Amino acid sequence: MSQAALSFPFVRTHASVTLSLIGTVVAALRSAATQLGGFYAGPLELPRNFDNSYPADLYLTINTAATSLINGQVVRFVLDWTRITAAAAIVNVNFTFNWTVPNGWLTTQPQRVLLDNGSGHTFNAHAFTQLDLLGIRIARDGPNAADTYAQATDLALTLDLRYTSLCRANCCL
Repeated sequence: MSQAALSFPFVRTHASVTLSLIGTVVAALRSAATQLGGFYAGPLELPRNFDNSYPADLYLTINTAATSLINGQVVRFVLDWTRITAAAAIVNVNFTFNWTVPNGWLTTQPQRVLLDNGSGHTFNAHAFTQLDLLGIRIARDGPNAADTYAQATDLALTLDLRYTSLCRANCCL
């Protein structure tokens, strides 16, 4: 058993966003503080080495568009995902997640955020099976009262899935 990763690439925008950058070349989408905005990623087929007996985690890289001067603010995310099984069943799931912004967050400090469903992981064990097709939509929910961060945010145009592999080498890809 070992850890493995997949990157879900950007496919298209969702709601109100503008193109942006994190640093000088990391493509991102900017979501204003009071708007719903994000992107669709994937779909990708989960590999044969995906061990569904363990939870899996999805990470987003986010940056602030302006320095944060108020401590304790929160960005609210909405994560939607669709799983298409080998048996052609469609499963749609969503959850919201509140992420506390670092105190004194600077524009030069992008953050890697675990999208936590409340269990300490994004996806619980047995949420998927090998070869499931998975599509994802992530958005900042700026209009929600729980989103108290007064600055725009930049969402890097990729989502990283970390999962447990069935084997140590590429034996079962």
